[in-house]
Amino acid sequence: MKKLILLLFIPLVFACGNNSNKEEEKKISTTNEVIEGNEKYYVDEIKFDNVKNARFQEVIKKLEDIRMAQLAHETVTDSFANDWDKLVRFIETDSLTITEKIDMRIPDKQSDRLYGMSGLMKDTVIIKFLRNVSVRDSLFGSDERYKRMMYVPFAQSKDEKFKLETNFIEREVGSNITYLPAFEVSVEKSIVLFDQPENLVKKENEILSVDGVNGPTIKLGSLNEPKTDGNWPKNYIKK
Repeated sequence: MKKLILLLFIPLVFACGNNSNKEEEKKISTTNEVIEGNEKYYVDEIKFDNVKNARFQEVIKKLEDIRMAQLAHETVTDSFANDWDKLVRFIETDSLTITEKIDMRIPDKQSDRLYGMSGLMKDTVIIKFLRNVSVRDSLFGSDERYKRMMYVPFAQSKDEKFKLETNFIEREVGSNITYLPAFEVSVEKSIVLFDQPENLVKKENEILSVDGVNGPTIKLGSLNEPKTDGNWPKNYIKK
């Protein structure tokens, strides 16, 4: 009877040993899968950041051209262009006046008469006209990139354009009401990153960082504030 019990016990020991080894192997396999998964995620994130940074730089480069053109349009017309055709037409047909400011001291004849004195001087600024120069030559020279500055680079559709909006902002100046021109040009990040992993694009849309483009859009100007800067940090501006 004792011998029979021993024979039955030995296989049980071996069976327990085999189960323990399998559990250990399973743990090791799971750990390796987690490590490999993390490594793949970090590699994907690095690739995504490289693609994102390169694309955002090209987008911002176009927005800088648009800002330059809009500021010239506002200088000449006291308003911002509200459609792309109008802005391009302005660049091709209009001109900027080049002037020079000269600080001078001149005789103050009014004070002479008022105080019964002579030789009194006053400071004044004289605006001297120099010449007119075409907007195109002034801003772009012989480069015709302005003709396509409204198209979003890297978008799935080659006809995708930046969203352009204009507004007038009401402001009180003393006892008077004045209206300041404003414009906004924007594009959704998801349009520029349409072919990138959805989880990383979603994460990018939620970013809040001094080194990043905050929010889901890349934006120039504002419809609610009289400002013409963009929502990107300086590290995205190409030299």
